[in-house]
Formats: sequence, C-alpha cells, structure tokens
Amino acid sequence: MARIWQDAALASGICRRAATCALALSIVFVLLVVASAVAQAQSFKVLYQFKGGKDGARPASDLIVDTAGNLYGTTPWGGGTGCSSQVGCGIVFKISKAGKETVLYRFRGGNDGGGPVSSLLMDASGNLYGTTHEGGDSTNCGGWGCGTIFKLSKAGTETVLYRFGAGANGAGPDSPLIQDSAGNFYGTTTGGGDAYGGGTVWKLDKAGKLTVLKRFTGTDGDGPSGSLLRDAKGNIYGTTVSGGDLNCYYPWGCGVVFKLDAKGTETMYAFTGDPNHPTGDGLYPHAGVFQDAQGNIYGPTNEGGANDCGAFRPGTLFKWTPGGKETVLYSFKCSSDGAIPHGLLMDPGGKVFYGETYIGGDPACGFGCGTVYKIDKTGKGEQVLYNFSPGPGGMWPTGGLVRDAKGTLYGTTTAAGNVTSCTIPDGKGCGTVFAIVP
Repeated sequence: MARIWQDAALASGICRRAATCALALSIVFVLLVVASAVAQAQSFKVLYQFKGGKDGARPASDLIVDTAGNLYGTTPWGGGTGCSSQVGCGIVFKISKAGKETVLYRFRGGNDGGGPVSSLLMDASGNLYGTTHEGGDSTNCGGWGCGTIFKLSKAGTETVLYRFGAGANGAGPDSPLIQDSAGNFYGTTTGGGDAYGGGTVWKLDKAGKLTVLKRFTGTDGDGPSGSLLRDAKGNIYGTTVSGGDLNCYYPWGCGVVFKLDAKGTETMYAFTGDPNHPTGDGLYPHAGVFQDAQGNIYGPTNEGGANDCGAFRPGTLFKWTPGGKETVLYSFKCSSDGAIPHGLLMDPGGKVFYGETYIGGDPACGFGCGTVYKIDKTGKGEQVLYNFSPGPGGMWPTGGLVRDAKGTLYGTTTAAGNVTSCTIPDGKGCGTVFAIVP
C-alpha cells in the first residue's frame, strides 16, 4: 500500500484511523506548547468558536459563501451522540453573517459517512454536495468505511450518492467536488485504485455511476487530496502530495502537479524537493490549483523551497506553464511571512493571490501559529494580513480562503478559539471561523 499523505493538522488529531494519518511532513512542532499572544489586526473578526460537542470541532476545509453572505463548511470531529467515535463523526454547518451557527447535518459514521475534511459544493437550488473520508461501507477499510459522496438537501436530508469500497474505485476521498455543465461530479481519493494504492481521479454521473479516470501508481503521482480544476476543453488539473520522482525522499516521492486530458492521458511535473537541489522547487503539494487566462497553473507546496529552517523547508508558491516549465514564484522564509502554505485563492482580476500558512508568523508563538497573506501573481509584494495566536482568534489554519463580493476573506482554524469550552481534552481548542478585510 502506498503512503497516504495527510495534512499535518489531521495527523495532530483529526484522523481517527492510523492508516490514513501517516505524517508526511516531519512537523513535530505541531505538538509544541505555544504561548504569547499575537496582537490582533483591526480587520480580523472571529465569527464562531467551536466547542467540540454537537456544534462540531476542528474544521479543516475551505468554506463556501452564498449570495446572502452565509458560510457553509464541514468539521471532521464533533456532532454528538449516535456516532462510532467518542468525539463525533463530524458535521455540516452554516454560519450566518451575525455569527450564528446552524448544524445542518450530523454524521453517524455508518452508512451515511463520517469524518468530512473537504469543502462543499452548492447547486442553484441550495442543495449541498461533499465527501466524507470515512464511513459508508463498513465492511471495508478496517471497519471504518472507505468514504462517501453525499448530497444534503435544503431541508437537511442526506442522500449517499456513492460509497467507496477500497478496491479499484479508490478509498478515502478528501478533495472537494467540482461539477461540469452536464451535472457530472469529479473528485479524488487518497488511496485505493490498484494494488499500489496511490489513489484515483474519478467522475460520478447523475445516475450514480462512478468511472475512474486515473489510477496513480507511484511514478505518476500518489495521494491526491486537493481540489481539482477542469478547463473549458475538459482537461483536469490537480496535485498529488507524494509520488513522482521516487528517488526524492526515497521511496515516497515529493509529489506532482498533473494534467489529465479528455482521453485520460497524463502530463505532469514531478517535484525534486531535495534540500540540496539548486532550484529548490518545492515538495508535497497538498492543495488544489488555479489557472490564469493564459493557461498557467498556480499552487503551493507544503514544504521545500530555497530557505532552510533547520528541520524542514517552509514551502513555495509555484507556476506551471502549458509548455511544462515549473517556476518557483515565492519561497517562504521560516519567519514572519509564514510557513507550510495551504490553499490559494486568486482574486477576480487574476492578479493577486490570497492564502494561509499552517505555521509561521510571529516568532513569539513558537514556530508560529499561521498567517493570512497576500501576494501578487508574479510572486512579489508578499504581505501578511494577519498573524494567528493560541488565543480566541484560532491557530493552525489548514484550509483555504473564500472571498465575498465585497472582498472580505473567510476561513477556518483547526485549533484554539475558546479553549475552556472545547470538549476535546488536549488543551489546543476546537477551532474557529474567522473573517478578515485586507
């Protein structure tokens, strides 16, 4: 079985199944006790602090926003009773502009799914669609289930559209869904596929038939989990967090950015990742990608780059051209600019990116509790918009950002918030939903 790479935050406590919590990133500092609060920016606002009970805990995904300004997301933990896990199997939630939370669905960890870590998709009627990493068919994946694709009606009725079974169709879907004009869904699984178990890219039609478009086997990638992108020609783009050049941190590989054409033929760039490599091109791309009008692909890598922090390198932002050339636009510096970038959001004009880093920021917070940053598309002018702390604003963001029509940014943190009210007894808090105006 290939190594299934998970986000550092998942490895620090969100995952419940050891086989899906292998830590790829040497981030031992996740468990450090951090102190000393960072001054709060005037534009930063906490919308909600999770408590870990029926209201959910430790959100790890992006949010989506509707036309009325309501936010929707998932948590992999919390949800209360009726779940096979003591901490709950996760929820789907809605947060109003005033910060009121409504739980739209509580997963039970059985046939209905459990442990959602991806963001949601909303259709024109207000129905929500998403994936769960676990649950579904409990006869597979060690009794936890291999995950589901689900629909949640506006009235709160959940329908499972597909249950994964650990075989050729894949297991452990973590990526958000995307949809084409015909109503077909596309996504990935982090494992399964063939005997190697490197994961899949799949298509689910309106009749519920799943077709595997790609099975990863190591040298072509391993462990896709970020959001896919589909262009007007039907080409699909994404990343795998490992695989590619298997000599890079042998035998796992440092990840790839890939393109699948309409026939399923793959074109890719394999990251080299070696700290001694002269280009410092990055390693472990975990998030999804964006495309500009010229067809260039942009995304972050969790580690690698030109700067050495000692035990790790803090990550990059990269550009991949239609001609196959990879360029590092920005190498994080192990300091106040952040480290371990997650997610990337392109503004409507296509000239500016917004993102989050899992750690870094103010050095008073140990290795840092993360940042929100802004940077232009050429990799210049990086500006930290907010430094997280162990306090009420939250820390360790692992998702991406969403932007409303007025330019307000929204996101989540996996820890801190109201630590005293969090029912998860590790003292790190249950996470937050926040807003920030650049």
